[in-house]
Amino acid sequence: MFEHRPYLEFLVASPAAFALAVGPAVAVGLARLRRHGAWVLCGGALAGLVLADVSGFARGETERIWLPFAPWLLLAAGAASRNMRGRQGWLAIQVTAALTLQVTAKSPW
Repeated sequence: MFEHRPYLEFLVASPAAFALAVGPAVAVGLARLRRHGAWVLCGGALAGLVLADVSGFARGETERIWLPFAPWLLLAAGAASRNMRGRQGWLAIQVTAALTLQVTAKSPW
C-alpha cells in the first residue's frame, strides 16, 4: 500500500530536478542578487524549499510541491545581467536549456 521512498536519494534528487526546472539564469541571478530588495522574496522561497527538503515532506513531489516556489525564484533571473543585451543572452540560454531538457529527457509519464 505505501511506497518506500528513500530519504537520502530525494534529499539530492529533488533540488537537482528543481534546479533543472528553473534553469541556469536563476542560479546566476541568485549569486548576483545580494543588493536587491527581491532577495527577501527569493530568500524566503529558498528557505521554504530547504525546509521542505530537509524535513522529507516532499520526497519525490518536486512537480507538485516545489514548483509553486519557482515564480519567486525566477525574479532572480532579472539580476543575471545589468544591461539589455546580457538579459537577452540569458533568455537565449534559458530557452536552449529548456528545449534541450524537453528533447532529451525521457519520462514514463
